[in-house]
Amino acid sequence: MTPESEHSNTQKSPSEHPERERSLLKWVLMRLKQYTTGEWYYLGELAWFAGLLVVFHVSYHSVADIFLVLPMVQSIRLGLAVHISEVSYWLCHWAGLEPTELANRTIYFANGRGLTVIEGCSGFKQLLQSAFLFILYPGSWRHKLWFVPSALLIVHAANVFRIALLTAWSGLDWPFWQWMHDYPLRGLYFLVIFALWYAWNENRARSDRAY
Repeated sequence: MTPESEHSNTQKSPSEHPERERSLLKWVLMRLKQYTTGEWYYLGELAWFAGLLVVFHVSYHSVADIFLVLPMVQSIRLGLAVHISEVSYWLCHWAGLEPTELANRTIYFANGRGLTVIEGCSGFKQLLQSAFLFILYPGSWRHKLWFVPSALLIVHAANVFRIALLTAWSGLDWPFWQWMHDYPLRGLYFLVIFALWYAWNENRARSDRAY
């Protein structure tokens, strides 16, 4: 083999399979299009949804020590906790559980049991998370003007239901209170936010068809 033929062979090797490379690129592009606009487009939407939640979670915890001590943030969290304790107290009365007293965000029962709504249970993080998600998620700003406030009200209502149920659970002295607090009722947040995300995508789809 002469040096010329060896050089020629070396130059041809990177492009020995141009058709295969073009086919692979075409396949990747088709799949990306399918996941964003085709029948499987919800996979792309889910990636957006999950990505924004992860970004928020990491960002929130990286600045929480500074952010949560701001006077305005403390005031909002305290106001939410006070409101939730008052509504939970009223709901327990309405349900016939007869709490005896509400003092400093603590609901007391005749059996000595009680529950204190602390700032960490105010739902402030979940409200901020929902606002972050739907403001940055693709969609018409005209629709976001009514959807984002509605979503925040629904998330807050879900937290009121959660705390009221935990208050009743404590007043009835049922077992597994901590497990209910840590798992099923904490997961309620994500279920509600996911349902709102699904409703937002359905609203986007109807708006796209209308125009």
